[in-house]
Amino acid sequence: MTTKQLAKTLKQQFKGIVSGPVEFRGELTLELLDAFRIAEVCQFAKAELGFDFLVDLTTIDNHEETPRWTAVYHLYGYGHSCHLRLKTSVSEEVSELPTV
Repeated sequence: MTTKQLAKTLKQQFKGIVSGPVEFRGELTLELLDAFRIAEVCQFAKAELGFDFLVDLTTIDNHEETPRWTAVYHLYGYGHSCHLRLKTSVSEEVSELPTV
């Protein structure tokens, strides 16, 4: 499967809470609209789509914007050599996400 096909499958599985994909320089990003389901989405990506490695987890401080924080998860699948980026946002009041 290609990264686009894998992203499409993930989006279909989580209809209404995943938007995108957005492609930039050959890499795909999906946005998760319900931040508190990030663990569920990552578990599906691992178990069903073969994204078995969390390459990086980083956050962006959108100072003076709402929501304040954006978390970006970079996933990779050794079996298919595909990269996928998931991002989601939370407010300053919440400032936490489930553990992946």
